[in-house]
Amino acid sequence: MSLKRQLIFAGMYLAYGYSRLMGLGPFGRCRPAYCPADTLKRTAPTSKISRNKLKAALHRQHVHQYHDASCSVASVATLLNAIAQLSGSAGPPVSQQALLKRVRCGHWQERMQPEGHQGRRGLPLKVLGAVTMASLKAYGIRPQKIEVVPTPAHPAKALRERLRQRLVRFEERGDCAVLAHFNQGALVPALSIPHISPVCGYDRTRDRVLILDVDPDQPAPYTVSFDCFYRALSCEYLGLLRPFGYRHGGYVFVALDPAACGQ
Repeated sequence: MSLKRQLIFAGMYLAYGYSRLMGLGPFGRCRPAYCPADTLKRTAPTSKISRNKLKAALHRQHVHQYHDASCSVASVATLLNAIAQLSGSAGPPVSQQALLKRVRCGHWQERMQPEGHQGRRGLPLKVLGAVTMASLKAYGIRPQKIEVVPTPAHPAKALRERLRQRLVRFEERGDCAVLAHFNQGALVPALSIPHISPVCGYDRTRDRVLILDVDPDQPAPYTVSFDCFYRALSCEYLGLLRPFGYRHGGYVFVALDPAACGQ
């Protein structure tokens, strides 16, 4: 590991320790509420489950990342297999390794290696959008729309509201999906590093977002407030990760043909 990377990680560990000591972020107001699968089944309204087949499919196809930098692979595989399940596509789920071998966009496979691509591991937001589109296309899925949405730290109110309405649309209609690119350490007790996972629910009454985290260290899906969720999306990592392509996070929005969602 280069000296620069060592210094960045040292700073991340210091920030983690400070947050824990002071009760900030996931140790304070943004503490996640973990939701084991049996709890979700008991509390979710039956009518919404019947309308939102995509939500149930995401839970069934949820996989964990196979190493520390492969959250993008697990997230895209989860989404791809969930959509394929609803559309009635034959065959077993696509594995993460098979996905990487087939989709060569964005030097994805190289970015999963220890040395990365030109020293860069993981996927910035723009590359995540490109590999998501390429993955769906490679397996014969034609979404109505794919949009990559950066979320700056000081957004216009309309940008936040559009995200909220898209979460409502996913929850109530199940004809779209959101892959979140966020600061993991802002939501769970972990280092403040870029992370990717699917969104799998939104409680409009409580204004809480359900994250189907692909990190195997997370014991279950969890909910966080919308404000904390947006703060994690818009984190700029103090500018430390800009040389590696990470200015801030955002999300990839995928609008689907209702027929592909079993509607």
